[in-house]
Order: sequence, then structure tokens, then C-alpha cells
Amino acid sequence: MIPLFEKDVLGNLAETNSFIIYPFAKKDFNWLDNEQALEAISREIHLVKKLYNIDDNRVFIGGHSDGARGVFWFALNNRTDFAGFYTFALLPSLSLGQSFYGNLTNEQKLITLNGTDDELFKFDVVLGIYDKLKTQKPNWIFTPLKGAGHNFMGDYQAEVKNTFTALLKEKRNPFPRSIRWQTDDNAKSNFWLSIKRLSAVSENQESNSTKENKQVASVNAGYANNVFELETSASGELQILIPFGMIDYDKPVKISINKQLMFNEKIKIDQETVINSFLDAWDREFLVTNKITIKTDKYYP
Repeated sequence: MIPLFEKDVLGNLAETNSFIIYPFAKKDFNWLDNEQALEAISREIHLVKKLYNIDDNRVFIGGHSDGARGVFWFALNNRTDFAGFYTFALLPSLSLGQSFYGNLTNEQKLITLNGTDDELFKFDVVLGIYDKLKTQKPNWIFTPLKGAGHNFMGDYQAEVKNTFTALLKEKRNPFPRSIRWQTDDNAKSNFWLSIKRLSAVSENQESNSTKENKQVASVNAGYANNVFELETSASGELQILIPFGMIDYDKPVKISINKQLMFNEKIKIDQETVINSFLDAWDREFLVTNKITIKTDKYYP
């Protein structure tokens, strides 16, 4: 059964002529410690896009409490599908992997409401995390609700409605000109940038590593006029995904890694890549036409 305070929120959304997917979690299949549960949400979104004519650039994801922490995982690890993120009563930390807060500096907004009297996720803790991140300039709009507790949505309907009004004005840019991306996992993508493999570590490094201190790949990437420039550390293999409409196929594509020119060739649309890309995500606006893979282990400054 959907709690009344959450049902009211969904009722407000229904008035916007939106498609609403409401996945349930349970104790043995929760968002917080099971990546399969989060991946199931992605598959549900792709299935709805397969069945209906969804605007690919106006897909949003949001949640409350543990659901908010699930949304926070998407904001840090799996952003490509979404035009924006919203959370109610968010504790901005993850049980599943590290929290790479720098990934919040990418284009899509994270809009958050937190109660100052939240009995579960203490407001001072949440505010402390937010304040520490200000120097990184995250694309995060954080709004405190004075006197609100954990399940505040029914009592703060105007503020909730304003959140949705602001959120639904957002539109995804499928071809961002700059991307900042960190991960400690293989095959994590953010639009046209994919970290396919972390750099190899020695046996000594591997034996001394811990779950909290494992290899982390970092990439700052920019694009303009068929030229990709990337600064990276600890990535063993990068892949540039070329979506339809982003490049001029009559000119060569140039890719520089840490100021070294690694690729300078014309490319063509690959039919198999197009088909597989579409069948994987059913995204009509971000349709990958080719992939350029570059091994980067030996190209660090």
C-alpha cells in the first residue's frame, strides 16, 4: 500500500500528464545495498519507453527516504537517462559503493527538500555534507523546510508542488559539451564518455587495497567541433560513444588523452551499433552510432 503522504505527491504529478513508474522495494531487495534493484528500475524505464512515445529528454527520477538514497545513487553513477533528479528527506551517502560527489557537477540538477526536524536523517548531518561540497559547485538545489519531519510531503504540499514545477521545466541535453566522471567500477558511462576498465594495479597494491580505498578512475572531458579532450587518471580503457547528430562525419574525429593525440580519423555510422544502442535503452535522442575505444594505462602524466 502506498502511504497517504506519498500518494498525494503522485497525485500532483498525475496532473502534469506524466507517466509515473512507482517501483517497490522490500527488506531483502532494497535500494541501499543491491545494485540489481537499481538496475531493475532502469529496465522498467526502458520498457515504458519501448511501449509508449516518451519524450527521452524529459525523464526524471525521484524518491523519498531510502528511495531518495536510491535516486542519489543514480545521480552519482547512472545519469544518462535523466533530465533531472529530485529527493525528499535525503541522506546524501551511499551504502553501495563510494559517493563520488564530484559527479553532481554535471548538467542535470539534483533538487532536494529536507526537514529541519527530521527524526531519522538529522538535518545538521545533511547540511554538513552539502556545505562541504559547495567548493566543488555541484548542480544541487538544497531547500530546508523549517519544522518539517521525515514524512513531510502531506503537510508541505505547496513546497512539493513548487519542486515539481521547477523540475519539469528542465530538459536533458543529450550532447553535453563537458563531462566530469569518477568511478571505482568498470563499464560506467555518462552520456558519450564510458570508463570501460580501471587501470591495472600491481599485486602489492591490490593486496593492500580495501573496499573503502580501491582504485578510482577520474576523467574530465570536453567536446567541441569533432574534438574530444580528456584528462584522466587511473582509467585503463576509455570509450567515446558517438551519438547521432553530435559530430560531422565528413571530418575526422580527434581524441586527445592528457594532451596526447590518440585518435584522428574519419568514422562512419555503424548499423549494428545503432541497432544495439536503440534496443538497449530505447532512447531516440541519444542514439549511439559508433564507439571509439582507447587504452589509456600508459598515458598518464
